[in-house]
Amino acid sequence: MTTSSPEPQPTRRRRKTVITKGCKDIITKEWEPLPRTNAPVILPDTVTLIKQPTIVTMMRADFLLLQYKIFVSLMEKLQIAVNESISKKITPQQLSLFQEFKESNNIAVQIPIKNFGLPADRYGELKEALKKMVTLPVELDITDPITGEPAWLIKGLFEAIMPKKYSRYVTLLIDKKIAASLVDVQNQGFTKYLKEVVMKAQNKYTIKIYLLISSWKSKGGFFMSMEEFREYLMIKNKYKDFKDLLKRVIRPAYEELHEKADCWFEMSADYREGEKEPFRLHFKIITAAATIQEREVFASQKKSVEGMLFRHFAMQDKHIQPLLAKITTGNIQAAMAKLGELKDYILDNRNKIENVTEYAMQAMLNFFADWEKGK
Repeated sequence: MTTSSPEPQPTRRRRKTVITKGCKDIITKEWEPLPRTNAPVILPDTVTLIKQPTIVTMMRADFLLLQYKIFVSLMEKLQIAVNESISKKITPQQLSLFQEFKESNNIAVQIPIKNFGLPADRYGELKEALKKMVTLPVELDITDPITGEPAWLIKGLFEAIMPKKYSRYVTLLIDKKIAASLVDVQNQGFTKYLKEVVMKAQNKYTIKIYLLISSWKSKGGFFMSMEEFREYLMIKNKYKDFKDLLKRVIRPAYEELHEKADCWFEMSADYREGEKEPFRLHFKIITAAATIQEREVFASQKKSVEGMLFRHFAMQDKHIQPLLAKITTGNIQAAMAKLGELKDYILDNRNKIENVTEYAMQAMLNFFADWEKGK
């Protein structure tokens, strides 16, 4: 049985378009969004946070629905390597995962079939999806190792080993060049999203748009040209009329995410005066209200940071409070990793540091400044 992505159906809602004058010779058209309740989004009690390099989020690949879910399950298995890249700031070749397969050209990853969200009777469907993924090229933005110029790495994502009889696991073999791109966050930062949102999605465009807005979540919104948007979704000339694209791709994704995910979007389109098709889209990202559990976890993490600042760096309240004010849900994990690095560095270089408190204070202020700049 072959797998296919269900064709998104046009929304039945008809909403008015608001036309407003923007910059010179540009008309902005906004569609009326669904009402917001501002209530906490109901998510599973346990959610799986996935982090991946932003270049992977922007990867161009014409996957089907199940294939995107396979890809996200692969990223879930690579989280140890991704987090090691974030915390230690080392090259992919120095990561434990690459050291484990030092003598091989590939990285081997074993994934439980249950992670793909498929029951045993769909084993054949999984095989067909993997067969097609092996031959589908993906495009990743890289730097040419010879010229140093921006380039695309075009290659199949992995090879798959599936037992002939039903098994609990599938093994994926990933070329080290591809694997390095999947885990290296040093160049362009990383995107965070929830696996559960992806696995619940009913069409592939919902997944692609969800990953896109997740990459801009901390900024609150972004502009994207129509050409870039079409290229990102790999739709080329499909849905040539924007009204068709809106009905069959954008609006269904919006309705599937609206108050059902940790973030969703509202959108407007910019037209040049006299033109029928927009040249640019503006996405406004709406972040779901934090659940009680999320607020409790964040408060606990901030308490841990406060304790680290006091115990390891002899900081007083006048030092601690300015640093705690800079802590957010987006940077707290990286901040805790930075504090761990600082503690180890100070232990190894205690004789060279005149004032531990002031040294650590300045190091953390520099960390937050770099974080805000996106470094």
